[in-house]
Amino acid sequence: MNHRIKYSITLFLIGALLIFFPVSALAAKVRRVPEYDLVEQGFMALTLDAEGTENFRYTGKENKLHTYRGKIKSGAKLKFVVEATLGSVNTLPLTGRNYSVRMEVVAKKGKDIVKKQNFKTDNKSNLDLDYTVPEGADTLEVSETFVLVNKSKNKAYNKSFSDRSKLILTTNDVPAAVAANTGKTNGGKSVADSSNLLLFAGAAALAAVMGCGFLFMKKKRDNKNIKVAANQNETLRQQAMWPQQETPQDQIALGQYQEDQRRQAMQLQEEMHHRQEAVRQNDNQYRHVTVKKQLRFCSNCGAQLLPDSLFCENCGAKDASGFCMNCGEKLEPGSAFCGNCGAKNMPEFCMNCGGKLEPGSAFCGNCGAKV
Repeated sequence: MNHRIKYSITLFLIGALLIFFPVSALAAKVRRVPEYDLVEQGFMALTLDAEGTENFRYTGKENKLHTYRGKIKSGAKLKFVVEATLGSVNTLPLTGRNYSVRMEVVAKKGKDIVKKQNFKTDNKSNLDLDYTVPEGADTLEVSETFVLVNKSKNKAYNKSFSDRSKLILTTNDVPAAVAANTGKTNGGKSVADSSNLLLFAGAAALAAVMGCGFLFMKKKRDNKNIKVAANQNETLRQQAMWPQQETPQDQIALGQYQEDQRRQAMQLQEEMHHRQEAVRQNDNQYRHVTVKKQLRFCSNCGAQLLPDSLFCENCGAKDASGFCMNCGEKLEPGSAFCGNCGAKNMPEFCMNCGGKLEPGSAFCGNCGAKV
């Protein structure tokens, strides 16, 4: 099975459990936060649970008693749970603390008392009581008293106090105004509506599932990063150990290899230097030849001609090298007269260097170039 499917199923089951347990535990409970003067003495909250009732609500204070109302059926089995949440002794300057829970249950039919019972627990923060509604009874009046006695060297905490509540359960319908009461009253707050508890439990479970998923993915990512870092550290450690594991022969071979590499590099550098010098010399020769070939002189006046010019800028004579200066026909190599018109074609100046030519000479007396 794919790991992602396994993880999804696991998170779903965790979410279902987290939703089921808070809902089953808080479905009928009413949690009331006491007033501040009790909270600072270490009495943080009181939770009342009357399982088996309908529309169980905290309705505020009636006759100075915190009052809860709900609907029951004659002969029904109920369970009363009183849970007091106490602050840690470490947060209060106490040397001792005693507490007890007392409860009186009176079953009535109309105004007549059918049955009365008293229950008590000492030095326990809760009281669980299974109770069966007597046949014919239409009302239960439950009086609950939580007593806390603090002993401290600090007189501000050396006191005793009690918190009293009353539950009125009846077989009649709970008035709509009572059933809709949110339970907020002077000094005390309560989580009274079961739907609110369900919503709160669902939101808490969803947040828990998302948190578990986030933590799981974060842990998986962290483990991957740790593994990668460990592999990198091992690689670096192995690399650091390689020089230490080399034998003297290995070190000699390594030194010889490095020397050979150095010599080869020097040879390559020297060879490149020779090649660059040869290229530079060839380039200079090429430039010299090119410039030399570009120099031309007028055969009529000896002035230097511009490259590719057809006429001399000094005397205006046509550049007649290889052509008859009279008719323009091409001359035979070495001929002194034009084969077309018979005109003499002996230049007075060398076309290679511009020097004065001797009459009838075949070569220039200055540069030796053929006329």
